[in-house]
Parts: sequence; C-alpha cells; structure tokens
Amino acid sequence: MTQRIPPASRKQARHSPACSRILRETSRLLDSGDTDKAQRILAGAMALAPSDLSVLKLEANIYLRQKLHGQALKVLDNIRKDHPLDAECLLWEARALAGMGRVEQAIATLVRLCELRPGVESSMELALMYDHHGDHQLALEFADRVLEWTPSHAQAGLLRARSLLALGSVVESARQFRHLIASNIESARSWFGLVDIKTVRLSGDEMELLQHAAGKQGLREADSLLLDFALGNALERAGNFAEAFAVLTRANEKAAWREPWSASAHRSLTTAIAVAFDEVSPSPASSSRGAEVIFLCGLPRSGSTLVEQVLASHSKVEGASELPDLPAVLAEESRRRSLPFEKWAALATEEDWARLGDAYLTRTERWRKRKPVSTDKNLENWKFIGAINKMLPGSRVVECRRDAVETCWSCYKQLFAQGLVPFSYRFEDLAGYWNDHVSLSNRWSRRYGDGLLIQQYESILENPEQAIRNLLAHCGLGFEAQCLSFQSTGRAIRTASSAQVREPLAAPPLRRQDYAALLEPLVGLLETRV
Repeated sequence: MTQRIPPASRKQARHSPACSRILRETSRLLDSGDTDKAQRILAGAMALAPSDLSVLKLEANIYLRQKLHGQALKVLDNIRKDHPLDAECLLWEARALAGMGRVEQAIATLVRLCELRPGVESSMELALMYDHHGDHQLALEFADRVLEWTPSHAQAGLLRARSLLALGSVVESARQFRHLIASNIESARSWFGLVDIKTVRLSGDEMELLQHAAGKQGLREADSLLLDFALGNALERAGNFAEAFAVLTRANEKAAWREPWSASAHRSLTTAIAVAFDEVSPSPASSSRGAEVIFLCGLPRSGSTLVEQVLASHSKVEGASELPDLPAVLAEESRRRSLPFEKWAALATEEDWARLGDAYLTRTERWRKRKPVSTDKNLENWKFIGAINKMLPGSRVVECRRDAVETCWSCYKQLFAQGLVPFSYRFEDLAGYWNDHVSLSNRWSRRYGDGLLIQQYESILENPEQAIRNLLAHCGLGFEAQCLSFQSTGRAIRTASSAQVREPLAAPPLRRQDYAALLEPLVGLLETRV
C-alpha cells in the first residue's frame, strides 16, 4: 500500500521571538534574491536553534540557490533522519541531485514524491525534470497526466506542445499551440511556440490575429517580447522583409535592454583562455580517454543540430543534445580552487585533468547505456576545447560553422531562453561574439590539428555524401548509409531546428539577399565572413 504524506506532517518547534524575526527576514531576503545576505542573517537562527526544521530547510534552500548542491544535499540528508516524508525536502533533494549530475537518482526521488503525494504539483515537477534531461516521451506522459486533472494548466499545455515537437510530431505540436491560442492560455508563449516551429506557415487570418495581439496596448513586457519575435519571423516567412526587419529590430532592442552583454569583457575572457593554454602542453594523440564522446560546438543556428542528427543516425551513436556537464565540471573545479577557469587552467596537473575527465564521463554515462558513443552539443564548449584536449584527449571535437551573416541574422531573429545567448540582440554584440569565436577556434585548430574538425554547413549542402563521409571518419565511425537519410531517424530533438532537420536536406534562402542594404551594418562589423 502506498504511503502518503499526511497533510500536516511537519510539526514546527516554537521559536523564540528573536529566532522568528530572523527566519522571516531570511525568507524575505531569499524571495528578493539576496542569497548572500540571507545566509548571513540565518547564521543567527542557526546559533539559536541549530536542529530546527525551519532553520535547516532555509539553510538547504540557500545552498540550492547558490548552486552548492553537495552542501545542500548534506543538510537535506540530515533533515531526512527525522522528517523522511517532508515533500519540500524531497523536491529539493531531487534538484540537488540533478545539479550534481546524478539525474537518475533525481528522477527516482521525484517518482517517490509522486507516489507519496500524487497530484498536479509533483507530477508537473517530474514532467519538467524529464523534459530538462531529455526524456521527452515521459515528459509528455506526465504533462498529459496533469492536463487530465487540470485541462487549463498552462505550463503542462505548453510542455505538451514542446514535447510533441521534440518527438517529431510536428503537426500535433502545431495543433496543440493553436488550441492554446484559441483557449487564450498563455497566448503570447503559444504564438511564439507556433511560429518557432520553423516549418509552419500562418494563414492570412492567423497573421491578422497575431498582428492584433502584438499591437495591443498594456501588454506585459515579456508577452510583448514574445509576440514581436513571433510576428517578425512570421512576416519574414510571408516575404514582407522590410516590415519583418522593423519588427525584429524593435524586438531585439527590448531583449538587449533586458539582457545586457559586454563584448569587451567577452573578448578579454577568450583572450585570457588562449593565453592560459599557451602554457599547457597538448595531450598525446595516442590517448584514448574520452573516445566515447563527440563534442559539437559553435554558434547557435550554425547547423549543429543537422550535424548531430547525422551522427545520431549511426548505429553506434546516441545524440544527447545540449548537455550542461562540461561547464558544470569546470565550474565546480573553479569553486574548489576559488579561481576562474582561465586562471587555474595553466596550474592544473595531468592528474587534475584526468580527474575532471573522469567526472565528466561519470556525469554523462547514462547517455551511453544503449550505444557506445554519445554526442555533447553544448555550443559554448568551443571556449573549452583546450580543456577537452586535456580531460578527454581521445574525444572528437566538431566545430560547426556557417556563413557569418546568415548565422548572425538567424541568431538575431531568434528569442532565446533568458540567460542564454545574451549576445544575440545587437549587431555589434553578435559580430563581436562571432569574431571572438572564430579567432579562438582557429587558434585551437592550429594547436590541436586533426583533433578538431571545422564542419562548414555549406559543404554539407553542396556535397552531402562526401561531407558526411568526412565527418564520420573524423569521429572514428565507419560509413553507414542511413546517415545520408538522417531526416528519417527517430529521436527526440529539442532545439530551434527540431522540425527542419526532419525534412530532406535543402539549401535555406539567403537572407542577406532578401534584406540587402539592411544587413550592411552587420556585414561591416564582421572580421571573418565564413
């Protein structure tokens, strides 16, 4: 018989007035995002009531907010001795485990929470965990379970649409987004999601509805941003280029204000990384550690999803998509050393690099249970190719590259999740990022030679079979004919190109021709065009 958590299972100790004031102030600071001050204030309560459940839970929550997942887990383990069925602690335990890369344990913890306290909240949390870690079929199943209980649940409805798209059900995904629009459920996000299916074209009536929605007065800032990006892209697909450019310019001005980015700071970072690895000897080419991993990196919208789809069509390769694990391993080492990556890289020993490589392989081993090789398509990893060479010298690296103007314009018209790709909302920032990327990547290429393949998107379009044969050879894979029919490969894909790579290969229209002089300011800022 399933054991359920009693509705009021958490009996709190009676606090002194001083302790109660500290707890209230700590909670207020956490709600406002001031984690460091909350931690300092909580120290007073910890001195007064070190074993109190409320105090311990606030301590665990602070560690979670600081991404100190191991320390959060220690506190939660301590709580669990006396409160094994505390639902909030089980939820936080799952988040801490996921943050440490222990995804299967995190999911098992949430499954237990759903058994102990079945309902909308726990099922939605599990659906989001499945979604975040790439199991889109189970994400869909749990989203559907939530919708059975609450048909108008906006988050579940949107997740259902995204999961269908990731699983290749493009028509069903579009139908779900249209259902949400018609039901006025998160209509701005639903319009954006519908248009973000790159292969969808809006009807004339839908264009009018979208224009009306984007032109409404009093929209929330976030909704206005979503609707402008949706409208700009819809206008481009309809061939209204001047109007599309104006709307997308307006949208990007809003996004740039929301997410400021420093081109000079980024150039300083990439320069510092390059200088650091001038002091680090490359690993011998004969080393095999990491041979089970293929890293794909580059700018967004550069053809990386296409390259991963080709590789994932091979019988030996699991396409794992955009993994957080390499940056997470390096960030953890930075916290341990109290130094940023570019400061400690030249100080690390061979044993340090091997330890970090093993940590990465442990975090990602779940992706190699069915097939012996997995991809990692975290695009930002181009900054860490020097670290990859030291940590996993047997791995293969493919830097995906596409025409500079087409890449940058494609990024410019894409609204990314907040906190991701903040350089994409001004031409000068896009060009600065592109120039830094090409400069460092070319430097890696000269330094590591055959260990890095620069895969030009246009070469796949011009001669698919030869380009795919070369790609497979670089990755240590024998040629398989199904890699030429990559659009037929059934796998979950959660990127902006999800629908596009399920269609036969075709050259996209050249937008620099469509927009002509409107893109000249961007062209003038780019140091390298391919």
